[in-house]
Amino acid sequence: MRPVHGLLALVLLATLPVLTACAAPADPVVTRDADSSPAVVLEPVAGAELPPAVVTPTEEPVAPAEPAVTLAPVIGVPLEAVRDGDVVTVPLAAIEGAANGEFSVTLEDRLLDFMAYLVDGELFVRAAACPPCDSLAYALDGDELICEACATRFDAWTGEGIEGACVDYPKAEVGYEVSGGLVSMTTADLVTAWDETLAPGSVPLEPNIIVAGDPEEEEEDSRPSCCR
Repeated sequence: MRPVHGLLALVLLATLPVLTACAAPADPVVTRDADSSPAVVLEPVAGAELPPAVVTPTEEPVAPAEPAVTLAPVIGVPLEAVRDGDVVTVPLAAIEGAANGEFSVTLEDRLLDFMAYLVDGELFVRAAACPPCDSLAYALDGDELICEACATRFDAWTGEGIEGACVDYPKAEVGYEVSGGLVSMTTADLVTAWDETLAPGSVPLEPNIIVAGDPEEEEEDSRPSCCR
Protein backbone atom coordinates (compact mmCIF):
# COMPACT_ATOMS: atom_id res chain seq x y z
CA MET A 1 0.00 0.00 0.00
CA ARG A 2 2.91 2.41 0.50
CA PRO A 3 3.70 2.63 -3.28
CA VAL A 4 0.14 3.75 -3.96
CA HIS A 5 0.33 6.56 -1.44
CA GLY A 6 3.66 7.66 -2.83
CA LEU A 7 2.23 7.83 -6.34
CA LEU A 8 -0.76 9.88 -5.17
CA ALA A 9 1.51 12.35 -3.47
CA LEU A 10 3.50 12.85 -6.64
CA VAL A 11 0.30 13.51 -8.62
CA LEU A 12 -0.84 16.11 -6.12
CA LEU A 13 2.51 17.85 -6.21
CA ALA A 14 2.43 17.95 -10.02
CA THR A 15 -1.08 19.51 -10.23
CA LEU A 16 -0.48 22.14 -7.51
CA PRO A 17 1.30 24.71 -9.80
CA VAL A 18 -1.47 24.43 -12.37
CA LEU A 19 -4.17 25.17 -9.79
CA THR A 20 -2.17 28.10 -8.43
CA ALA A 21 -1.78 29.62 -11.89
CA CYS A 22 -5.53 29.39 -12.58
CA ALA A 23 -6.38 31.20 -9.34
CA ALA A 24 -4.04 34.18 -9.99
CA PRO A 25 -5.60 37.32 -11.70
CA ALA A 26 -4.85 37.77 -15.35
CA ASP A 27 -2.45 40.59 -16.37
CA PRO A 28 -3.61 43.08 -19.07
CA VAL A 29 -2.76 42.12 -22.58
CA VAL A 30 -0.39 44.67 -24.13
CA THR A 31 0.71 44.81 -27.71
CA ARG A 32 3.30 47.00 -29.46
CA ASP A 33 3.57 47.60 -33.16
CA ALA A 34 6.70 46.94 -35.10
CA ASP A 35 7.28 50.57 -35.77
CA SER A 36 7.84 51.24 -32.07
CA SER A 37 4.50 53.00 -31.64
CA PRO A 38 3.28 53.39 -28.04
CA ALA A 39 1.83 50.36 -26.37
CA VAL A 40 -1.97 49.94 -26.68
CA VAL A 41 -4.03 48.34 -23.93
CA LEU A 42 -6.62 46.06 -25.55
CA GLU A 43 -8.65 45.05 -22.50
CA PRO A 44 -8.55 46.37 -18.95
CA VAL A 45 -8.34 44.01 -16.04
CA ALA A 46 -11.77 42.91 -14.95
CA GLY A 47 -12.92 44.76 -11.86
CA ALA A 48 -10.01 47.21 -11.90
CA GLU A 49 -10.77 50.88 -11.12
CA LEU A 50 -9.84 53.51 -13.73
CA PRO A 51 -8.20 56.76 -12.62
CA PRO A 52 -10.49 59.83 -12.68
CA ALA A 53 -10.53 61.69 -16.00
CA VAL A 54 -8.58 64.93 -16.04
CA VAL A 55 -10.54 67.78 -17.71
CA THR A 56 -8.41 70.53 -19.19
CA PRO A 57 -10.25 73.90 -19.45
CA THR A 58 -10.38 75.19 -23.01
CA GLU A 59 -11.86 78.66 -22.32
CA GLU A 60 -9.97 81.51 -20.75
CA PRO A 61 -11.52 83.09 -17.63
CA VAL A 62 -13.76 86.03 -18.41
CA ALA A 63 -12.25 89.33 -17.34
CA PRO A 64 -14.48 91.53 -15.14
CA ALA A 65 -16.33 94.26 -17.04
CA GLU A 66 -14.78 97.69 -16.83
CA PRO A 67 -16.96 100.46 -15.36
CA ALA A 68 -18.61 102.77 -17.90
CA VAL A 69 -16.81 106.06 -18.48
CA THR A 70 -18.99 109.16 -18.18
CA LEU A 71 -17.85 112.01 -20.40
CA ALA A 72 -18.19 115.56 -19.14
CA PRO A 73 -20.06 118.16 -21.24
CA VAL A 74 -17.85 119.86 -23.86
CA ILE A 75 -17.50 123.59 -23.21
CA GLY A 76 -17.63 125.87 -26.24
CA VAL A 77 -14.24 126.77 -27.74
CA PRO A 78 -13.84 130.22 -29.36
CA LEU A 79 -13.48 130.07 -33.15
CA GLU A 80 -12.27 132.74 -35.57
CA ALA A 81 -14.89 133.76 -38.13
CA VAL A 82 -13.95 135.79 -41.21
CA ARG A 83 -16.43 137.98 -43.04
CA ASP A 84 -15.99 138.75 -46.73
CA GLY A 85 -18.91 140.81 -47.99
CA ASP A 86 -22.09 138.83 -47.42
CA VAL A 87 -20.31 135.57 -46.56
CA VAL A 88 -18.93 134.47 -43.18
CA THR A 89 -16.54 131.51 -43.02
CA VAL A 90 -15.15 129.33 -40.22
CA PRO A 91 -12.46 126.62 -40.75
CA LEU A 92 -14.01 123.16 -40.69
CA ALA A 93 -10.90 121.68 -39.04
CA ALA A 94 -11.27 124.12 -36.13
CA ILE A 95 -14.85 122.97 -35.53
CA GLU A 96 -13.87 119.29 -35.75
CA GLY A 97 -11.00 119.84 -33.33
CA ALA A 98 -13.20 121.61 -30.81
CA ALA A 99 -16.33 119.43 -31.26
CA ASN A 100 -18.19 122.42 -29.82
CA GLY A 101 -17.19 125.88 -31.02
CA GLU A 102 -18.58 129.40 -30.74
CA PHE A 103 -18.02 132.54 -32.79
CA SER A 104 -19.32 136.12 -33.02
CA VAL A 105 -20.13 138.31 -36.00
CA THR A 106 -21.03 142.00 -36.15
CA LEU A 107 -23.97 142.40 -38.53
CA GLU A 108 -26.21 145.42 -38.94
CA ASP A 109 -24.37 147.12 -36.08
CA ARG A 110 -25.27 144.20 -33.79
CA LEU A 111 -22.88 141.69 -32.21
CA LEU A 112 -24.42 138.26 -32.83
CA ASP A 113 -23.18 135.01 -31.28
CA PHE A 114 -23.41 131.53 -32.76
CA MET A 115 -22.37 127.96 -31.96
CA ALA A 116 -21.01 125.31 -34.32
CA TYR A 117 -20.85 121.72 -33.03
CA LEU A 118 -20.82 118.07 -34.09
CA VAL A 119 -23.32 115.36 -33.15
CA ASP A 120 -22.37 111.88 -34.39
CA GLY A 121 -20.22 113.51 -37.05
CA GLU A 122 -22.96 115.85 -38.31
CA LEU A 123 -22.32 119.61 -38.19
CA PHE A 124 -24.84 122.11 -36.84
CA VAL A 125 -24.66 125.91 -36.66
CA ARG A 126 -27.19 127.67 -34.40
CA ALA A 127 -27.81 131.04 -32.83
CA ALA A 128 -26.39 131.15 -29.31
CA ALA A 129 -28.91 133.36 -27.57
CA CYS A 130 -30.97 132.85 -24.45
CA PRO A 131 -32.88 136.13 -23.92
CA PRO A 132 -34.30 135.52 -20.42
CA CYS A 133 -30.88 134.90 -18.85
CA ASP A 134 -28.71 136.83 -21.34
CA SER A 135 -26.58 133.74 -21.96
CA LEU A 136 -24.45 133.34 -25.07
CA ALA A 137 -22.59 130.13 -24.16
CA TYR A 138 -23.66 126.48 -24.37
CA ALA A 139 -22.00 123.20 -23.45
CA LEU A 140 -22.49 120.09 -25.59
CA ASP A 141 -23.55 117.06 -23.55
CA GLY A 142 -23.91 114.14 -25.96
CA ASP A 143 -26.91 115.09 -28.07
CA GLU A 144 -28.05 117.92 -25.80
CA LEU A 145 -27.06 121.57 -25.39
CA ILE A 146 -26.85 123.08 -21.90
CA CYS A 147 -27.15 126.81 -21.30
CA GLU A 148 -24.24 127.76 -19.05
CA ALA A 149 -26.26 130.46 -17.32
CA CYS A 150 -29.63 128.84 -16.54
CA ALA A 151 -28.81 125.14 -17.19
CA THR A 152 -31.76 124.79 -19.58
CA ARG A 153 -31.32 121.79 -21.88
CA PHE A 154 -31.99 121.82 -25.61
CA ASP A 155 -32.06 119.05 -28.21
CA ALA A 156 -28.82 119.33 -30.18
CA TRP A 157 -30.45 117.76 -33.26
CA THR A 158 -33.46 120.08 -33.44
CA GLY A 159 -32.63 123.01 -31.16
CA GLU A 160 -35.91 122.55 -29.28
CA GLY A 161 -36.07 123.03 -25.51
CA ILE A 162 -36.17 119.93 -23.29
CA GLU A 163 -36.26 121.17 -19.70
CA GLY A 164 -35.42 124.31 -17.79
CA ALA A 165 -36.50 127.92 -17.46
CA CYS A 166 -35.79 128.91 -21.08
CA VAL A 167 -37.30 125.99 -23.02
CA ASP A 168 -39.52 128.41 -24.95
CA TYR A 169 -36.48 129.81 -26.79
CA PRO A 170 -35.38 127.11 -29.27
CA LYS A 171 -32.08 127.73 -31.06
CA ALA A 172 -32.67 128.42 -34.75
CA GLU A 173 -30.37 126.68 -37.23
CA VAL A 174 -28.15 128.45 -39.77
CA GLY A 175 -27.76 127.03 -43.27
CA TYR A 176 -24.19 126.52 -44.49
CA GLU A 177 -21.98 125.10 -47.23
CA VAL A 178 -18.68 123.25 -46.84
CA SER A 179 -16.09 123.81 -49.54
CA GLY A 180 -12.31 123.94 -49.54
CA GLY A 181 -12.16 123.17 -45.81
CA LEU A 182 -14.35 126.16 -44.93
CA VAL A 183 -17.88 126.34 -43.54
CA SER A 184 -19.58 129.23 -45.36
CA MET A 185 -22.73 131.04 -44.19
CA THR A 186 -24.51 134.07 -45.59
CA THR A 187 -25.05 137.13 -43.42
CA ALA A 188 -28.76 137.00 -44.25
CA ASP A 189 -29.06 133.44 -42.86
CA LEU A 190 -27.16 134.39 -39.72
CA VAL A 191 -29.40 137.39 -39.03
CA THR A 192 -32.54 135.36 -39.69
CA ALA A 193 -31.50 132.60 -37.26
CA TRP A 194 -30.64 135.16 -34.58
CA ASP A 195 -33.96 136.96 -34.92
CA GLU A 196 -35.94 133.71 -34.93
CA THR A 197 -34.24 132.67 -31.68
CA LEU A 198 -35.11 135.98 -30.05
CA ALA A 199 -38.69 136.09 -31.40
CA PRO A 200 -40.37 133.95 -28.70
CA GLY A 201 -38.97 136.21 -25.99
CA SER A 202 -39.26 139.54 -27.71
CA VAL A 203 -41.12 142.17 -25.75
CA PRO A 204 -44.28 143.09 -27.63
CA LEU A 205 -44.81 146.72 -28.46
CA GLU A 206 -47.13 148.57 -26.16
CA PRO A 207 -50.39 149.22 -27.96
CA ASN A 208 -50.86 152.80 -29.03
CA ILE A 209 -53.74 153.53 -26.72
CA ILE A 210 -54.69 157.03 -25.80
CA VAL A 211 -55.96 157.14 -22.29
CA ALA A 212 -58.59 159.83 -21.83
CA GLY A 213 -58.04 161.96 -18.78
CA ASP A 214 -60.31 164.32 -17.02
CA PRO A 215 -61.70 166.85 -19.47
CA GLU A 216 -60.13 170.21 -19.05
CA GLU A 217 -62.44 172.96 -17.97
CA GLU A 218 -63.35 175.14 -20.85
CA GLU A 219 -62.26 178.70 -20.57
CA GLU A 220 -65.13 181.04 -20.20
CA ASP A 221 -65.63 183.02 -23.40
CA SER A 222 -65.84 186.62 -22.44
CA ARG A 223 -66.63 187.80 -25.93
CA PRO A 224 -70.01 189.20 -26.73
CA SER A 225 -72.52 186.68 -28.02
CA CYS A 226 -72.53 188.28 -31.40
CA CYS A 227 -68.86 187.56 -31.86
CA ARG A 228 -68.66 184.02 -30.62
